[in-house]
Amino acid sequence: MHRTCPRVGRCGRGLVVRKLLVAIALSIPFFANAALAADPLAEGEVRIANLKVPGQVVAGNPYTVTFEGIEKAELLIALSEGCFSWDSEDPYCFRIRENPTAKTVTALLRTNNPSTYNLSGYITYPFKGETRRSNTVRARLVVTSAANSPSSVSESAPLTGGEVRIAKLKIVPEEVVVGKPYTVTFEGIEKAEPSIALSEGCFFWGFQGPFCFKIREDVATKSAQVNLRARDRAKVYTLSGHITYSYKGNIRQSNTVHARLAFTPF
Repeated sequence: MHRTCPRVGRCGRGLVVRKLLVAIALSIPFFANAALAADPLAEGEVRIANLKVPGQVVAGNPYTVTFEGIEKAELLIALSEGCFSWDSEDPYCFRIRENPTAKTVTALLRTNNPSTYNLSGYITYPFKGETRRSNTVRARLVVTSAANSPSSVSESAPLTGGEVRIAKLKIVPEEVVVGKPYTVTFEGIEKAEPSIALSEGCFFWGFQGPFCFKIREDVATKSAQVNLRARDRAKVYTLSGHITYSYKGNIRQSNTVHARLAFTPF
């Protein structure tokens, strides 16, 4: 049985109106995006469209990130640095290389801790006597351990020539008061050759470093210690450390070990 329109002509006009309303609704996002894309740059503004990162990064290895689609309100604006934050870390700024033709800027970075990060970045530049910054763009960054890196080698694997391997990093006390000293211990140290003399312990606090310090080795307990002092503010870091040593006239380093380091207020 077919349904009929109760009032002649009304159904036809209603259908047209409904189609028109649907067409208008569907067009709103298009026009909104078009307006956003066409939004003119303000005086002295630098705008970035996108942040491009490699599909996968190996911890400790350098990698290149690219700011894409860069627009400048004034062509003579000289870009200074690229500043980046890994998740909640404070931004760290690096030298950049600009390609005006491609409207891109690249920076060489290094991430030491394997994890998945929300990498945020912006560009700084001088304009009329003050330092300004672009908008912030973001990308997902995956950092993995190298398959053949010392830190991922099985503890039972034999040491190679001149290798020094550390089992773990221990911090005492576990909660460090800001401004107070604390001790970091490399534990379970194995040497390919007992005569290898350890030189320094080098550390990254998050992405800051490395900073290297003289160490005290205890051959009997297969450990080495460094006395450090807490920084000037409360914060939680991933402390990464390795040991440097001389072998056959070359400076070498052990695998890298990690520990959680929490600075608490007074």
